[in-house]
Amino acid sequence: MVPSPPPPPAQRARQGGLSLTHPMVLDAGVAALWAISYGISYIFFERDGISLGTWALLPTITAAVLLRRANPTVALLVVLLTPPLVRFLESGTLRDPTPLELTSHVAMASPTPYVDVFALGILIYTVGARLPTWRALGLWLLTALGIVAVTALYAHALTRIGDGVFNELFTLVALLVGMNVRANRQRSEAVEQRAHQLELERDQREQLAVSRERARIAREMHDVVAHSLTVMVTLADGALASLGRNPDG
Repeated sequence: MVPSPPPPPAQRARQGGLSLTHPMVLDAGVAALWAISYGISYIFFERDGISLGTWALLPTITAAVLLRRANPTVALLVVLLTPPLVRFLESGTLRDPTPLELTSHVAMASPTPYVDVFALGILIYTVGARLPTWRALGLWLLTALGIVAVTALYAHALTRIGDGVFNELFTLVALLVGMNVRANRQRSEAVEQRAHQLELERDQREQLAVSRERARIAREMHDVVAHSLTVMVTLADGALASLGRNPDG
């Protein structure tokens, strides 16, 4: 019986226990880092107060970042649509304060951010790394249009162009990095699969060689036995013939 082939290296790696490089651990770490950076940026640097909508975004976007591998498209839409929706429900179409208002503390509280470009970068990277190219490009285009729309609606005129260009370039770089990671992973998997296939072919050739050698030995043994039987039968026939001609010895 031919033994079952060993699993490929990638599958053997997935069969291991939970480690620091396990996707669940990595996702939890990324989500925790984002939540900490989000909280620090608003708790320690917003001296005029933090809006309720800003706090509401923290668990929502953290959950989307944490669960992004399960459904990257849904997670991206949550991160893209939730900030402007919360901003609209909280303050309508009120624009961001002017730089003068920010420096003079005219604004009582910083408004809810209408876009979280760093969370979007994480999600766009995941989309590029896990989805087919055409879907990833389509989702990035949708994200880019959404950024343009909310930036035009909420950003101050003095910062609108700069914010929009930075956000678009940031998400584009994240997409390209994700697509490059996906391409490298596919090449690595193809190499591993090819190596596994070559290993299977080598094992099959060895099994065939063993089977052919056994068949050759069996044929040779059969020939030896058949030749021995032929000799014995010939000798017996000769003895009978000799007895028939000279029955007295």
